[in-house]
Amino acid sequence: MESMSLTQLAARLAAAYDAMPESAGVAWQEEIRVTDALYARLPIRPAYTATDPYATADALAAGWAAGEFRIYSEYCDHPVFSVAENLRGRAVHDWYGHGNGTGRKAAGFGLAGEIAAFRFQAARYPRWTWPVLAGEIVAQTAVFEVTGAFPAQRALALPDAWVDVLLRYLARAA
Repeated sequence: MESMSLTQLAARLAAAYDAMPESAGVAWQEEIRVTDALYARLPIRPAYTATDPYATADALAAGWAAGEFRIYSEYCDHPVFSVAENLRGRAVHDWYGHGNGTGRKAAGFGLAGEIAAFRFQAARYPRWTWPVLAGEIVAQTAVFEVTGAFPAQRALALPDAWVDVLLRYLARAA
């Protein structure tokens, strides 16, 4: 895929998210296994809230600095993950994605921030699971960026070509 702006990337990825077939398989089980192991290593146990707790990644990092870690508990229906697995996944994503495992902000919110958070988080997972992570993290955000609404969660594994596009976007943005 050719080089594209962030707006073009969001539009194309959101369309792909809606058009892709659901996937299943060992990558999902490996994502759960690694996520559970990372969750067990979190230095702050998250509290769950039905109110979206942070408007910005800076607010998320400020919460960590104060010893607080809240995770949004709504919209947890997923075709593969249980509610508990989804919530653990959100905690792991925030800490290892947005915080890069440091407890300080490493990646913002919005599509560019979620692409960076995907890369930070993916570094802790086997490469062959990255298409699943990219579908969970970046593709859902692209739909939100385009439509203004959080999409129904789907079990997607983005094609490797899309993972490569995301990594190239990060290299260009650096």
